[in-house]
Amino acid sequence: MTGEDRPLGGVHLNAGFGGLQSRTPHEVAAAPRFELLIVGDFGGESRMSDLTSEDIASALAGHGAVIRFDVPNHLGSEPPALAIALPVRSLRDLDPGTIAARVPEIVKAEAIAAEIARSGSVAGLDAEAKGPRFDKLTAALAGQLRTPRQAAAATAPAAAEDNSLDSLLSLVDVPGAPQQADPASAAISAFLSSTRGPQAAPSGASAARPDAVTRQIEAITRHPAWLTAEAAWRGLKLVLSARGRGTKPALKLWDLGGESITDALANDGFIGALAETAQEARWSAILVVGAFGTSAADFEALRHLALLGYASQTPVIVSLAAGFFGKPAAEVAAMDNPAALLDGPAHAAWRGLRDRPESQFLFAAWNDVVLRAGEGQAPLWGDAGLVVAAQILSSLSRSGWPTEILGNQNPVEGLDVVELSVRGGKTIALPLCAALDGGVARDLARDGLMALVGRADRDQAWLVRAAAVHQYGAVTDEMKAAMEGFAGLPFRFVSSLLESVSRERVETLPRGISDHDAALLIEQALSDLVQTTGPGAAVTVAPTAASQDGARAFEVSVTLGREVMGGFGFSFDIEA
Repeated sequence: MTGEDRPLGGVHLNAGFGGLQSRTPHEVAAAPRFELLIVGDFGGESRMSDLTSEDIASALAGHGAVIRFDVPNHLGSEPPALAIALPVRSLRDLDPGTIAARVPEIVKAEAIAAEIARSGSVAGLDAEAKGPRFDKLTAALAGQLRTPRQAAAATAPAAAEDNSLDSLLSLVDVPGAPQQADPASAAISAFLSSTRGPQAAPSGASAARPDAVTRQIEAITRHPAWLTAEAAWRGLKLVLSARGRGTKPALKLWDLGGESITDALANDGFIGALAETAQEARWSAILVVGAFGTSAADFEALRHLALLGYASQTPVIVSLAAGFFGKPAAEVAAMDNPAALLDGPAHAAWRGLRDRPESQFLFAAWNDVVLRAGEGQAPLWGDAGLVVAAQILSSLSRSGWPTEILGNQNPVEGLDVVELSVRGGKTIALPLCAALDGGVARDLARDGLMALVGRADRDQAWLVRAAAVHQYGAVTDEMKAAMEGFAGLPFRFVSSLLESVSRERVETLPRGISDHDAALLIEQALSDLVQTTGPGAAVTVAPTAASQDGARAFEVSVTLGREVMGGFGFSFDIEA
């Protein structure tokens, strides 16, 4: 962590980190335990599952996700829409290229095309193929069988048995040959090209399919429900892969069961259940999967999440949509001051949210990450918050603490990349949707956004700041600089752990103990935790004057070890 990114020390906080009474105490072992709740739509039943000991393969295999949605029927006149149900049991099931073989209607359609290619006629098709479920496809293929060129070829005698294949080939377009006025069916081309061997094979499966089948597959793979599920699971893979081989943090997944996060947060029952769980379970952080835009429903959902975090003293990590600024991400990246876009009427609710005290526990990430590069298709984009969660888990694996998430020395690596055009007409490879400058990202942090950055032609992404959404009022520049550190996500994690240990020790102090002895017991409890931050860690606790209500008060001075937040030092007061 650079000096610029490190919070400023020497500031005395007198708050007990938002009220010690707000959290249920729990024991802290030699290394702090981190518990992450992930909330989103993963296509399974609406329930919570434990992923602590799972990798992505076992998580997919055991979750029972089935992605259900309707798409227009391009194969037949009845029914007008196809009901799609795609089980997701493995990473291979997330590959769009596998969908054709998993949808019965498409399997049947390709069998129909193959039969027509084999026989050169629709006469031998079964009743289902001739019926309304596939009449569009069958009619299109039948209409391509009797073009003038095909009729002439059909009447030409075969010179020899070896020429029979050539006569068939004259009925279709051969890849690489000049295009004729009346091209034959793509399905027939596929079949015959395959018989000629590798040299005549089409460049891809989609090039050999009838148009109706291609459109049907595209309707499925481009459907928002499928893209949401694919992004959710590929994003979860990114998060789970960031864990080290040692003790794994506790991870729980709350599947919304086909409901979006904005719809779920419009339900008072869900809000109450989530709040109750957050109070009881002592989550270290909550990651919300699903990006938020600028609609009234989006801002209302963000407000509920901020209230949840504030009530439970739990950081809530959310993602903002690529279009949150009201302009394409590439245009935002090209601006010197994109934060000015947040001053307009479309973002009035955003500014109002920043003024609310509960937004201290809301952390909003921006700049979508590539989850699948595409390989001939449009890339699949994922939430920026996924990278933040991955950085946290990676930090835990390296230092035992969730704090080392800032700077290019703490990136998430191994990401897919896409080509982006940047200023000056240059093209670069980047795993993000916007080639954002680090200085601009630092400025955006002052406006409540955690913006991801990367380096050209690298597979990495990282944060330069991890600021809360909250905007502090009229304070001095010195205090504002200090609060940028104290309100950041790393310090929020530190304060939460210290708060829990302090509360537990205070509540178990022997009755009648002296102030001096009480200070020693509190100091010992905090020292056991702080010593895990590395060399240079220190804690002192000293009695101070009683508070106005007569409660005993103590000043705690903490210096973290050099492995955590660069050895950051700070002080705070507690009451007993």
